[in-house]
Amino acid sequence: MTVHKMIKFYVLEPEPCWSVNGLNSDNLNLATYTIFKSAFPQIDFYDMEFEKKKLFFDIKEYDDKKMFGTCSTDETIRATSFVQKRNKLTKEAVPYTTVESGEQLEAYTFFYIDFVHNRMAVIANKKISKIHEALRQFIWEKSGNMSEIHIFPEMIEDIRQEANSILNPSWIEMEFAKPNCMDDIPTVKESLGSDFQARKFKIKIKLEEKHNPNLIERMVAIKNNSTREDIPLLKLYGKNELGVDETLNFIESVYTKTVPLELTDSTVTNIEYIKKELERFLGYHLGKIAKH
Repeated sequence: MTVHKMIKFYVLEPEPCWSVNGLNSDNLNLATYTIFKSAFPQIDFYDMEFEKKKLFFDIKEYDDKKMFGTCSTDETIRATSFVQKRNKLTKEAVPYTTVESGEQLEAYTFFYIDFVHNRMAVIANKKISKIHEALRQFIWEKSGNMSEIHIFPEMIEDIRQEANSILNPSWIEMEFAKPNCMDDIPTVKESLGSDFQARKFKIKIKLEEKHNPNLIERMVAIKNNSTREDIPLLKLYGKNELGVDETLNFIESVYTKTVPLELTDSTVTNIEYIKKELERFLGYHLGKIAKH
């Protein structure tokens, strides 16, 4: 079964610290591995408290070139959630809860770290949206404040070039939040009444099938000539080179890629496949950056 997942890319920057005394630019990859090794000494299960939630790391592959594993968080299901389970034979249904149970449900995602190039690829999961910050905190705490690393989303340097790679642009989404923004849409304001007030509004525009060659330049101009407070949202929707729906956020300008993953009912097969795909798309991403 094909499912579409977004991959987020991150940069790893070792900080000067006790565990890598004498850090220099010639051995950054070795420093990164040493820093991780101080908190993740081996392939194992690790857990931490992060922003009042429990996070769990299951490291599946690990050496001085890479780390691959999952990050998960507890999904508590209470009786008030109105979830039940049914016996397929007797058809009897009973409320389902994870409270006071010997097992727990977890939302999880996969991550792949390339120590050679100091990059990380993560399958996006809204319930684990700050894995990079969690890793940084875990390393600092578990190393006894001896190791420190900066992990941050990789930013798009040339938004124009990235936007031009979007195939068949289909929608534009914008949000306006500047003072008196409702004056920009007088017809709507007139319909709602002269006493109607609003601090912001959002629009989504369906584009014509015929591509407008000036569209990208105008969107770049909007980004460059506006503050984030005035235009907090500016997105372009279309297809990427894989034929998958892609969204480019002009304001955040963070590298992401939506990819098709061929998953099966075999967990073991899926894990090995996902590892190879994360490695492959991270390599593709690095090649793209090097090219430009």
